[in-house]
Amino acid sequence: MSCNGCRVLRKGCSEDCVLRPCLQWLETPEAQGHATVFVAKFFGRAGLMSFLTAVPESQRPGEENDSRVLCLTCWYYANV
Repeated sequence: MSCNGCRVLRKGCSEDCVLRPCLQWLETPEAQGHATVFVAKFFGRAGLMSFLTAVPESQRPGEENDSRVLCLTCWYYANV
C-alpha cells in the first residue's frame, strides 16, 4: 500500500520508500499529504526524491533518528 507522500505525488511506493519515515511523525493522512505537496512545490517531485535519497542511510529517519530533522531541513532550505 502506498504511503501518503507517494499517493499525493502519484508515485509507486515500495518497502524501502524514503518518504514514509519522513512523514510518520505527522498524525493524519491529510497532514502527510499536505506536507508532501508543500515541500514538492519548492523542490519539484524529482528534486524532492533526489534530495531525500542523497541523505546517507545512516542519517535517514528511523528508529534511532528523529524523522523531524529531515523534514525541518527541507523546510529550512525551502524558506532560505
